[in-house]
Amino acid sequence: MHTSSPIRRDRSAAAAAPFVVPPAFVRLTGAFSLAAMLLFAATMVLPLWPWPEARGYGAIAAIGFQVSVALQLIIVWRTNAVGSHPAWRALVVVAAITAVAGATAEAVDNLTPSATTLTVANATWFLLMAAMVVVGVGVVRSGEWRPPLRYLPLLAHSWPIVLMPATVLLGDDVAWPLYSGYLFLVQTLLAVTLLLRPDLTGARRARTETAG
Repeated sequence: MHTSSPIRRDRSAAAAAPFVVPPAFVRLTGAFSLAAMLLFAATMVLPLWPWPEARGYGAIAAIGFQVSVALQLIIVWRTNAVGSHPAWRALVVVAAITAVAGATAEAVDNLTPSATTLTVANATWFLLMAAMVVVGVGVVRSGEWRPPLRYLPLLAHSWPIVLMPATVLLGDDVAWPLYSGYLFLVQTLLAVTLLLRPDLTGARRARTETAG
């Protein structure tokens, strides 16, 4: 009778503890995210895939970006960065699936363009960005990641907050460069931080706790 309570507490604590995340995986995600952003910047000035039937120029960068977001979400999920509540963790899983689906739709649309694949690619892109804003709020709210990384996911995916008012006030011609520059800067900042400071995610702490 007296041993049941400690066992339940131990199990509860184990369930709430972060999963093991090797710092090398966090660094790899940061490096991949940085490469995707550099490719994105290149596609702003170089026509790397000039197919007139497809949206083309930014296709590879868009696919790389969405894959990098999926990798970031794996870290978020495995470190309980949004907390251990099932609803928050389910949101992370849904966002990761959306990122993979979006990257797949983007690839298919550029290989065999159609109205259907274009619609799916556009829809998943905006659903993913909306989900990532909420995930960013969850990371800030939970406080599992240490500053400044705690705030970077929300900052990196807050581009609609910048783009929409800029489009209304300044028009598409001015808003697009503003959006592109903002997206590049904040996403690059997130990528570099993951690359150089994986410990801010708790990855190193989780490994130490497991070893102990």
